[in-house]
Amino acid sequence: RYAGTPRVFGHDIRNEPRPDLRPELTPGSVPWWGLETELFSVFGYRIFDWRIAASRGAVAVWKGDPEMNVIVEGVWFASNLAYVEELPLNLAQDCLKSKVFYSLHEYPWFSMIYGIWDYAINPFMVMKLLSDIKNLFDTEEWTDVQKQHPGSEQEYPRFKEFRVGAGWNLVEENIAPIWVSEVGTDTRGARRWYNNTLKFFREVDADWCWWPVDVDKIPVDFDPSNPEGLVDGSGIFNPGYRDYKSVVGWKLQDLISIQAPGPGYPKQVPVPEKCTFDLQSNLEAAAAPTDNFKFLATIHWSWWMILWALLLLLVLTSPLVVCCGCMYCCYKRKPAKVGDIDENEGLLPKKDWQEGVKQQSGGGAKRGLLQCC
Repeated sequence: RYAGTPRVFGHDIRNEPRPDLRPELTPGSVPWWGLETELFSVFGYRIFDWRIAASRGAVAVWKGDPEMNVIVEGVWFASNLAYVEELPLNLAQDCLKSKVFYSLHEYPWFSMIYGIWDYAINPFMVMKLLSDIKNLFDTEEWTDVQKQHPGSEQEYPRFKEFRVGAGWNLVEENIAPIWVSEVGTDTRGARRWYNNTLKFFREVDADWCWWPVDVDKIPVDFDPSNPEGLVDGSGIFNPGYRDYKSVVGWKLQDLISIQAPGPGYPKQVPVPEKCTFDLQSNLEAAAAPTDNFKFLATIHWSWWMILWALLLLLVLTSPLVVCCGCMYCCYKRKPAKVGDIDENEGLLPKKDWQEGVKQQSGGGAKRGLLQCC
């Protein structure tokens, strides 16, 4: 459809891959990068591999236009590309990597997602947790800012740590480019998040797109159920004017300040090698599942994560251990049968055997699994 159209420079495979836990879906689906499993189906959802889906989507794009660029967004509302370094797209030809760039979004409420992710893989980092709690409540504008966007008022080092761990290392290590295809806010009140975002974008020389330019989230008379339309306060234009005659001055001024290329921006880049797209080999590569052991090997394990994994393994296996222990206990204490040999008295007569059963069974009561132990 868009092949040969110079105004179209790339195709975004899917906007903000996110969990779909609607009640009518059984099981619900949760996207992850490099992992697909049914282990959590007992809780009503399954984890599917967004890496495979994105790889197949990229191949579909190149089937229509081999020269087109492909944009792949991170999982969880385009907030996480943590495993892309070790597990890039499934492609049969390395030369196709020059046609791929990844995408992240940036909003104040993402701070909560980053916090949950960080505490999930580092649950014993008590000092970081206490520091984040302090920053959560230690602000003059708690009512206006933190209540609306919990965790957004972080100190810059913590803010940067979250973003680098979520995928910006791809740029730092010159692995792949990242485009911030959405960034926006409707107020300057979230001052730390906003200032941190501007500072971080300057440091990494980010390429970004403000969301949205328009003020209309739903145009007037577009949706019959909402004929008055819906205004988006995050836009560049002032939502008080529907004729686009006024822009929000502070947004425009601040964004102009981060538009210029950074000092390390190259004046020219080498031309990528010629790449002749091979459909069949890439179809096969894109559908290849990621081995779960390979996924575990790509995790940047820390001592805290190992301890967390061992504790989780203990919790999951403890019922099995208890059950096996009870069965072994019952086996060792089972009553003797007529004809069994006693170490001191030889063969047990029928009377002695009955007495043994009576004593072990609590006066002849039927024994259950717990009684025997």
